[in-house]
Amino acid sequence: MSGKEVLEEIIESVEHEVEEVEHYLIRFFKKFSLIFLGIFLVLLMVSYIFVSYPLSGIIRGQLESTPLDNGIIEVVDENLQIIFNQQTLDELTEIYLNEQEVEFSVCLSGQMINDSDLDVYYLDSLHVPEMYEQTFNHVRFKSCPVETLVMLHSHPYKSCLASETDINTLESSKSGNSDLLMVVMCEPGRFSVYR
Repeated sequence: MSGKEVLEEIIESVEHEVEEVEHYLIRFFKKFSLIFLGIFLVLLMVSYIFVSYPLSGIIRGQLESTPLDNGIIEVVDENLQIIFNQQTLDELTEIYLNEQEVEFSVCLSGQMINDSDLDVYYLDSLHVPEMYEQTFNHVRFKSCPVETLVMLHSHPYKSCLASETDINTLESSKSGNSDLLMVVMCEPGRFSVYR
């Protein structure tokens, strides 16, 4: 075999190897592109789920609400404690469990003590106002008495955020009692508190 033939054979062999490498790289980039596109689409769908209603509201509500701990709701960033006596808490829980299909409202009273940096609400009385309208996600009721410290109403399960209507109701009700709080009950032991 002459040197020229050997050189042609080497060149042919190298060209064949280059073709195999090119073919391998093309397959690799196709697979990589498909995997990347698939991950991107999954992330896009997951982000849509987490930022769309109602899941985003539930997540925000869980973050903003406070669990009940031994009959006490403690809202640290507001320097606020709401303490239920056991009978009042039992009545409230019973109403909540009996009214699962519709929202309800109650007026809670007791004593409010401003202890330097902490506002403490001791709740020992529960009044159920007349309900004008009750649906799964809305309640309209007669105004609470002036001595009410907490206007509490329920929301659908795990929907802990107050609506704009709720906030407006609180603002208009505070004109008669500046210590008034609004509390949204969204689970038997979870509440969102608004001043």
